[in-house]
Amino acid sequence: HYEDVLSNWYAFFMDPSGPHGLGTLFLEVLLELVNAKDAVTIGSSMAVKRELTTPEGKAIDLVVHDGEETGDGITGAMNAIVIENKVYHHLNNRLDLYFNAVRAESKAGVVLGLKRTETGHESFVSLTHRDLIDAVVRRLPITAKVPEPHRQYLIDLHQNIHELTAHMEYSNEVEFFLKNTELIQRVNRLEGKFKEYLK
Repeated sequence: HYEDVLSNWYAFFMDPSGPHGLGTLFLEVLLELVNAKDAVTIGSSMAVKRELTTPEGKAIDLVVHDGEETGDGITGAMNAIVIENKVYHHLNNRLDLYFNAVRAESKAGVVLGLKRTETGHESFVSLTHRDLIDAVVRRLPITAKVPEPHRQYLIDLHQNIHELTAHMEYSNEVEFFLKNTELIQRVNRLEGKFKEYLK
């Protein structure tokens, strides 16, 4: 359930030249799901960067690109995908800084989370981990030559993401509480003060 671990697995499976035998499947599915397959072209030369540091010192979870990494981001890229990964955390990242740190002719932004959320940035699309892994597994032919142990790794990742999302269906009351926690706490404190005043 750790974001870093999940990001590491994505970095592994999104690398077209990786030993998993999936090629660009993860990237193709990702772009299809966020309606960006016509905007960003992917190929075998794409590289995956974990924890890319922006000029402001922020860390981008994943960047898939065909450019070069410099001290202040990615430059010279024709195509790039900027990915922010969320597990059990609300989105409060400066997505504009992330997007600007990756200089590419064509790029797409994706926020991967347990639930879909408003990104607050026109170039970032929200997508769930479960939607991504399910779509990858559906697209994977039964006869695909995914060598062991990488086939088992993919199965484990699929099962793990399903376990993560199994209990994420919040009731309306829980959703209300999560969005208004600070206000609810203030009301509780005010109620306590009011009771003390009455006494």
